[in-house]
Amino acid sequence: MSIEEAILLDTLRCRLNFLRTGRSLSQVAVSSA
Repeated sequence: MSIEEAILLDTLRCRLNFLRTGRSLSQVAVSSA
């Protein structure tokens, strides 16, 4: 697996997790990032 693929998978996973938890927790996720 290349670095680009790893980054894309991580981005997709974070995006799916964001959609799953809801936008109410978006501020917490951004502040902790």
